[in-house]
Amino acid sequence: MEIQGTAWFIMAILKNKDARFSPTAEPYRRLIGEASLFNGVRLEGITYLLEDCAFKQLMKGETLLAPNRKNDNLYVLLSGGLSVHLGSPESAPLLKLGGGECVGEISIITEATPSAYVVADENSVLLVIKQKTLWAMVRVSHGVARNLLYIIARRLQQDNQVIRDSIELLEQYELYASTDALTGLYNRRRFDELFERLHERYAFDGRNLTLLLVDVDHFKNYNDTHGHAAGDRALFSLARVLTEHVRPDAVVARYGGEEFLVVLPETDLEQGRRIAQRLVDEVNKMRFTLPDNVTSSGITVSIGLAQANPDGAAGDVYAAADAALRRAREKGRNCVAT
Repeated sequence: MEIQGTAWFIMAILKNKDARFSPTAEPYRRLIGEASLFNGVRLEGITYLLEDCAFKQLMKGETLLAPNRKNDNLYVLLSGGLSVHLGSPESAPLLKLGGGECVGEISIITEATPSAYVVADENSVLLVIKQKTLWAMVRVSHGVARNLLYIIARRLQQDNQVIRDSIELLEQYELYASTDALTGLYNRRRFDELFERLHERYAFDGRNLTLLLVDVDHFKNYNDTHGHAAGDRALFSLARVLTEHVRPDAVVARYGGEEFLVVLPETDLEQGRRIAQRLVDEVNKMRFTLPDNVTSSGITVSIGLAQANPDGAAGDVYAAADAALRRAREKGRNCVAT
C-alpha cells in the first residue's frame, strides 16, 4: 500500500533506520489508520500508546523474523512488501504480505520463536509495536482487540491451507517414491517394504503366501529389434495383464527392468502354479501397436514361483523363486517352474 502525499514521510524514516515520529503527523495517521490492526479504530484513544512505537526500515533481502531468534514485537507493514518462507530465507515463499498487514502476532501470543522466516521483498518501512504496548492497546480498544482476533484467525486459516497443500504435496512425493513411472505398479523399494510385512503377518498366522517372479523372455533382443519405445509398450501391456488376471488382494510390482513380482495371498504352491500358467497363456495372446503402427508379434514370459516358509525369511522366498525362474529358462522359457 502506498498513499500519495507520504513520500517525504517515508524518506525521512529511511534516513533514520529506527526513528520515532509524532502520531499527530497526518501522513503517519493515514498510514496507521489503513493498517488491518487499526481498521475502524479511533486513533485519538490510543495516541499515547502509539507514541511508544517506533518505525523500522528494512532493506530488500533483509530478514525480519527467523525461527532461531526470539520475537517480542508485532510489525505493521506501512510501505514495501514482505514474504514468508519455511526452511530457509531462500526457499520458495509461502505467503506474500503487502502494506497494512501484520507479522509477529503468533510468536507474541504463543511466546515462542517464529515458525518461519519473514524477509523484505523490497525496501520496506514498518511500525514496531512492543509486546506490552500491544496488550495495552487490546485492553483499552475493543477495535484493536477485534482486529487482532481477525488477523490471528485469518493467519491460522492460511496456515491450515499451507498444511493441506503440504500434505497433498507429501502424498504426491510418496506416490512418486513408491511407484514405477512407466507401469504405475509398485516399485522395488515399495514392494520390499510390503512383502516384508506380508511375509511376517502370514508366517505368524500360518497362512499360505506364494511369490511369482515374472521375467520377459529375450527382452534385450526385443528392444534391439523394435526399439525402446516398443519395449516400453510391451512392459506397460504386461503390467496390465498381470494386474487384470490376479485377485484384487494380490500385490504386483515392477522389480526392475523386465522383471516383475506378484504376491498371491492365501495361495499354496499348486494354486500359484495354475495362476502362473494362466498368466503365461494370457501374455502369449497379448498384442499391441508399435510406434510405427505395426502390430507387435508379442512377447513371452517365464515364471518361477515359490511358497513362503513360515520359519524362513522374506528374502528366502525371493531366492527360491529366482532359482525356479532359472529352471523355467532352462526348460526353454515361456513356461512355469517351481
